Amino acid sequence: MSNYNIENLARNMGLNDNYINKLNAANQFISESANKDRDIINSQLNQTISDYERERQKQNNEFIKEGQAAYIDYAKAINPYSTQSSNSNRIGLGNSGYSESSLIGANNTYQNRYTNTKTNYDNIFANINNNIAKAKETSNIELAKIAKQEQERMLENLYKLNDEYTAEKQREEEKRRWEAEIALQRQAAARSSSGSGRSSGGSSSVSFSDSSNTISDYARSVANNLLNLKNKSGISGKVNNAVLNQSKNTIAALVNNGKLNQAEASYIFNTVGL
Repeated sequence: MSNYNIENLARNMGLNDNYINKLNAANQFISESANKDRDIINSQLNQTISDYERERQKQNNEFIKEGQAAYIDYAKAINPYSTQSSNSNRIGLGNSGYSESSLIGANNTYQNRYTNTKTNYDNIFANINNNIAKAKETSNIELAKIAKQEQERMLENLYKLNDEYTAEKQREEEKRRWEAEIALQRQAAARSSSGSGRSSGGSSSVSFSDSSNTISDYARSVANNLLNLKNKSGISGKVNNAVLNQSKNTIAALVNNGKLNQAEASYIFNTVGL
């Protein structure tokens, strides 16, 4: 799977350009590393083939020399010396068939010698061809392993970045929900304030003390929401803790605006444990 296909897969999974750029940078490093490994394998294969080809040429030269030597010996055997005819006649072997049988014997010797030599070198050449084929097969296996590892590392990067992206989107969604919930609570507080005729105003500082005033449903809702946020953990908890750290100021502002009274504020603080 190429970088291009990995990028397409990432886009189909919904990753934005920022994460796509991170993915491509990481995968570029992986590709460069894999290409170096491929170069090493190919270089080793080329060297192995070159060595076998040199051996093939050497053995071919030896085969030619052996063939030439066999033919030279054959030529010597059938070469008619200048005194051969007279010698044959002198010892009474003329027209006896000796010369013809000698030629046949020399030819058979030459043929057998050449055939044995060729068979021997054919086997040598076959072994060289087999060794070259095995070297190529081994190289292809190694190249396939490199490609597989390259793809696995790229996919691992993709899944890792996708997890990071998903976690980021979850944090953004939780923040959005919190902000929407706070907005709804403020709207509810505004409606409650206008309906009950609570007076607004007061100083900018608030003293939270117990009171005999009745705790409103709105105050209970705020306390429960903050308590739920406090009880969450993990990635969500990090966001919630940051929100809780601002809760005191938020509650103080609600009291100053007349949306909560002091007893309700104390109730929220005691309930949530702020």
